[in-house]
Amino acid sequence: MKLNLIATVSGVLAILPMAGPAGASDVDFSGKTVRIIQNYGAGGSTDLFARTIAPFIQKYLPGQPTVVVEPKPGAAGIQAGNYMHNSSSPDGMEICLCNSMPVRWVTVNDFDFDLRDLAIAGSQPVNTVVLIRDDMNVSKPTDLAHTPKPLLFSATSPASENASRFAVFANIFGAKVNIIGGYRLAGNMGQSVTQGETNVTSLNGDYYAVQSTAIAETGSVKPFGQVGIPNGDRFDPEPAIDAPTFDTMVREYAPEVLDTPKYKLFSAFNQAAAAQMIYVLAPGTPQEYVTAWQDAIAKAAADPEYAKAVANMQTALRPFTGEAGTRKMLDALYDGFKSPDVVEVLKEIAPVYFK
Repeated sequence: MKLNLIATVSGVLAILPMAGPAGASDVDFSGKTVRIIQNYGAGGSTDLFARTIAPFIQKYLPGQPTVVVEPKPGAAGIQAGNYMHNSSSPDGMEICLCNSMPVRWVTVNDFDFDLRDLAIAGSQPVNTVVLIRDDMNVSKPTDLAHTPKPLLFSATSPASENASRFAVFANIFGAKVNIIGGYRLAGNMGQSVTQGETNVTSLNGDYYAVQSTAIAETGSVKPFGQVGIPNGDRFDPEPAIDAPTFDTMVREYAPEVLDTPKYKLFSAFNQAAAAQMIYVLAPGTPQEYVTAWQDAIAKAAADPEYAKAVANMQTALRPFTGEAGTRKMLDALYDGFKSPDVVEVLKEIAPVYFK
């Protein structure tokens, strides 16, 4: 199938079908335009993720409609989620690829609804790489409590999932992380560290893979750790990223915390990464449309050409989990983050979630 890619203003990408038969389904999008909304600005890591997989989703949607990728940033990614719940039509014509939303929905008070009220087509994990400046003299986690300067973590928001995960990790080793919110895109966060405005940040694995050479050339920043790719109950390191997983570091350097509420909170943040990119539609969307999107995304994620596109970015494939598996993960997240002993630890380390 040939695709005609047309980049338009405001970061919107239209993918126009040129030829190809409609898929076999009760749903037929022939001649229609559907939207994949992503919840951060154009040009960032979420945008890159959406634009990479969008042509392959279009390939497998019944009728191969025109697909538009549309950024809907705001409120550190929260605005798009509220839009899907409060304003999106339940007609199956738009879906939100929402990054970092599971933790936000569970812990932040900016939502007046349960994430599980939305129609859920599935999810994909996201690896996260934490970068730290060389002049912070950190080579192992026990060094975090002895840095020459305070740890300043650049993030999109003080309630950033990735920043909060690292804050919990650092707390295990007696260190405090100061989260500096307000950075619009991953590139802005990376630049803040290379220029010395902050000294720690995180990037999605996909974005880091694209930018790793440029980051290395600065000579001032190195990867310190990664979440890894979920594999059952463990997280495997992404081979292209020269850094251990955070869970491995905790098990090696602080095994005494493994049975504590603090580790339970850390694990909940890690498990959230397994469903960090979640595909949601408006509440009340007919199941046949949810299934059509779910099937198309699953086939896109397994497409050999998509695998080549991902390999060209020197990053790892993200396995797709359908609606049932994603809801199971969300149930576990709600149980984990709402546990009273975990809530007390979260209030201590990340009080921003309770303001």
